[in-house]
Amino acid sequence: MKLILHIGTEKTGTTSIQEWLYANRRHLKAKGICLSTKLGLKNNRKLPLYFQGRLDDWAKAKGVSTLSAQKRLLGDIPSKLRIEVEKAKKNSKVFLITSEHLHSRLVTVEEIESLHHLLIDLFDEVKVICYFRDQFDLAVSRYSTALRMQNTLSIDSFVSRITPRNYFFNYLQAADAWSEVFGHENCLFKIFDKELFYENNLIKDFVKETDLDIGSSVFDQPIETSNQSLSLLQAAAYRVINQTINYWKPNGRGVNKENKLAKEMVLLNEAFAIGQLSGSNREEIAKRFKKSNKKFFE
Repeated sequence: MKLILHIGTEKTGTTSIQEWLYANRRHLKAKGICLSTKLGLKNNRKLPLYFQGRLDDWAKAKGVSTLSAQKRLLGDIPSKLRIEVEKAKKNSKVFLITSEHLHSRLVTVEEIESLHHLLIDLFDEVKVICYFRDQFDLAVSRYSTALRMQNTLSIDSFVSRITPRNYFFNYLQAADAWSEVFGHENCLFKIFDKELFYENNLIKDFVKETDLDIGSSVFDQPIETSNQSLSLLQAAAYRVINQTINYWKPNGRGVNKENKLAKEMVLLNEAFAIGQLSGSNREEIAKRFKKSNKKFFE
């Protein structure tokens, strides 16, 4: 059985791809393509969670405060996946796993190797696909995500901290790590740009690049835009909320409901949906990544 491993990155339409995949799960299954139901829906984030060596916000939000407790909460992910794959082999030729956290959470060659060791034992072939977005645009979009949690920085301060030393933004380092472990011939790295997508459509581009033989009827399923960035005024309000109301509970176990409620009220008030969020240091970020991006593109 062949595995298609979609590893992200974050802010490259991964949620839209995941929404589309699971909305069409029955159709895909009829075409011999199986999606996981044991690794988390619709982001299969439990797989990278199992192999990362750090406590994750996913666990903290559930009141977990130690790595060992996080492991217990996850359970035996390799065994669960093994059982799921063996069952899928009876009727499917392709298994598909998708999680942007594979890129953002597995940040060492050793972590990626541990994942690889499991997967090559389960599948005859593993193909990795990943989309990469301009670092400045990624940072601006990620700023919205940071505000949804505990960030209190201004957007320029947030973006200014981004350097090639940050694995999340260093595409050359990430591409080298994944291709070193899975093999260059098994990794497909693409630029996240609508003009470069097949028929200017991300979903169609994903289907084409992964060689999913599904026909055209599956594209009738509409996909809503997911994880939209905050407006300029919403971002300002979120920042004030984070400065005055802690995101985490005092004991660090679970999210503070007051912080969450305040942000929900901002989103419900249309008066806050004003202005486009952006930063002023695009050229500086481009200069920082010029050398590593040149090698990445090559």
